[in-house]
Amino acid sequence: MKKKFLQNLLKNDHGEDLRERIAEAIPATGAPGIDVARQVLVDAVEVSQNNQKRDPADLYFAVCSSTAAQLAAFLRNTKSAEISSHSLLSAQVLLKEVLTSKTGRKKTSDLSRQEQLAVAQSRHREKAKGNLKRIDVWLTHEAVSNLATIQRRHACRSQAEAIDLVLAAAVEGRILKPIENA
Repeated sequence: MKKKFLQNLLKNDHGEDLRERIAEAIPATGAPGIDVARQVLVDAVEVSQNNQKRDPADLYFAVCSSTAAQLAAFLRNTKSAEISSHSLLSAQVLLKEVLTSKTGRKKTSDLSRQEQLAVAQSRHREKAKGNLKRIDVWLTHEAVSNLATIQRRHACRSQAEAIDLVLAAAVEGRILKPIENA
């Protein structure tokens, strides 16, 4: 719940300023029912102010968590009292979405954080199972320099490619001939 926003709306006693602040919070996206949702929120704030109820949680419950009949009873003697129960329900859905949204980046995945980690680990395991095998070995400085020379002479893109080349040649019993003159 956007508690601070609702508190500020309840403190505001100027009707026109109230409508402007609600219009900023509920932008016109072209979705049906936006105007009804704005009117319902304006009327709900005014009813709460008139009844000296300044608790944002009470306002949130009245607008978002109550049934359409309870909301209609809460909004009696206002412009919103004439709105159909179906329109009130769609306004409640819109208001609930607006008043419960969190700040920051929107969620990009339907998975929970734990499920995202599990999927990432699974992808990592599948990638490791491919045609690559990780070997951690320590090499002397001389071996590293020899590997760099082989990598350079045979135009290998990485040390892994150079090691693959050397091992394949050693198993086949052939001598590596440099591609370029070093």
